[in-house]
Amino acid sequence: MDRWLLHSARAGVIGVTFCAVFAGLSGCGGGDEEPVPAPPAPIETLAAVTQVSGWAAQYPDPNNASAVLPPTGGEGAPASNIYVVSTRAQLIDALANKNSPTYASSPTEAAKEPKIVYIKGAIYGTDLGNGTFATESTYTAANSTCAKWDFNLYLKSFDTAYMADLAIKVAAGDTAAIAENTKIKAQGSARTNCANVQKAQIKFGIPSNTTVLGIGTDAKIVDGYFEINAKTNIVIRNIEFEAPQDRFMAWSPNDGPTGNWNARYKAIQVVTGTRLWFDHLTLSDGAHPDSAEPVIFGKHIIRHDGLIDVEDGTDYVTVSYNIFKNHDKTFMIGSGDGKGDRDRGKNHITFFSNMFDNSQERSPRVRFGQVHVYNNFFRAKVDDANYPVISRTLGGGHYFIGMGIESMILSERNAFQYDGQGADEGIIVDNFKGYQFVDVGSWFNGKALDSAVINADAKAKYDKTKAAEIAAAAAATPPRAVEDWATHEYTNEIGWKPPYAYETAKTDAGIRKHVLDNAGAGKLSITAPQ
Repeated sequence: MDRWLLHSARAGVIGVTFCAVFAGLSGCGGGDEEPVPAPPAPIETLAAVTQVSGWAAQYPDPNNASAVLPPTGGEGAPASNIYVVSTRAQLIDALANKNSPTYASSPTEAAKEPKIVYIKGAIYGTDLGNGTFATESTYTAANSTCAKWDFNLYLKSFDTAYMADLAIKVAAGDTAAIAENTKIKAQGSARTNCANVQKAQIKFGIPSNTTVLGIGTDAKIVDGYFEINAKTNIVIRNIEFEAPQDRFMAWSPNDGPTGNWNARYKAIQVVTGTRLWFDHLTLSDGAHPDSAEPVIFGKHIIRHDGLIDVEDGTDYVTVSYNIFKNHDKTFMIGSGDGKGDRDRGKNHITFFSNMFDNSQERSPRVRFGQVHVYNNFFRAKVDDANYPVISRTLGGGHYFIGMGIESMILSERNAFQYDGQGADEGIIVDNFKGYQFVDVGSWFNGKALDSAVINADAKAKYDKTKAAEIAAAAAATPPRAVEDWATHEYTNEIGWKPPYAYETAKTDAGIRKHVLDNAGAGKLSITAPQ
């Protein structure tokens, strides 16, 4: 596997003592003097990566088969297309490129032009522009369909005993029961409509050829999200995201053995995006952990979905120097297990020098892609107050890296830290129909990770998933064919090698220091243009 280690980390210079140089001088040894302790070995120093690299920089140039097109975003934008914004309205106008001379005749073409948007301070997706902020009641007042929303009636629709009793009363002609039944039946469309109203308020659509930069240390998007939909060549750097709260989350009784609450909005949603660079971002649930929500149907209400999700053939993406923290479903790659027609051959994504801190799952979860995960720092606690990370070994379902269907994952020189009673290496990988994975040279809780151990664990989890599919196929009436993914044997041969140069760490301490020193929003020196 060492053939992938294209560039080794530069070792720090080990200092020497004065006495070692001038041996034999007075005070440099001998006699009854205390020995001078040796200085601690310096922590490995990794060079900071300041330009886009990884898969994002490998996008094939359609006009030159031997060339690539790294994302440049709004590079080269004229003065008219450079913005400094501090409100929701200003950000929407800047992304539409309203100052461009082209905008008056063709807003569509103006949005495609190179543009650079600087964010100053916190921008709220819920900002109504009049000194107030949107709430649930704001959305329900938007139209007559949304006005029918009633959370308590929505909950009643899932109470089978209650609904059966109500049906008897309706059949008997009970007018009150008929009226209530009509209201309950309206909840599905009301919830969907309200969710669409909220989406229209909190979404910021990012056009092609755009750079969005946070100024200084306090640039934030709060309760809003970025959507990249069929767009290309985008750079987003130095911004903190507090993921939006879904005010109209859905209960899905058939999601898992006991049902689950599901939310809609991510912090960054990508649908068919290419040439994307996400760098020096901090993403979390902010001040609103889902653990603080009430428990209904045996589960905490969930108001947050992913932090970043990429789907529908998204390709050539680099995720570098970000902090993903205090969140459940962090980073999903791929549209769905049955969406190979969209994602197969796509999802080339690199993750490096990121921190995943109390990220309960999907760090990332991969479908169909050639995904490189290197020099990242993963940190989690079994007993964290708001975001406990509980592996399958401990009876939970949390994990760091998820092997999804047809994923081809190279995990390389990562530092994994998992603290708490019973914490072990089983947290690193979980299986979701994937059979190609290899880890090279990583560390677990400060010690070198035996590749044989983690690779054997990955194989065992795949074999268990495969056996369950074979059994389900045989038990079906009539028996059905086994799904194609379960016809494969697990392998550490992933079938590809990174086509780019990169520097890997030599030590666990080197990764930790490099990531802690460099990752996250506010670490780049970005100032507003004059």
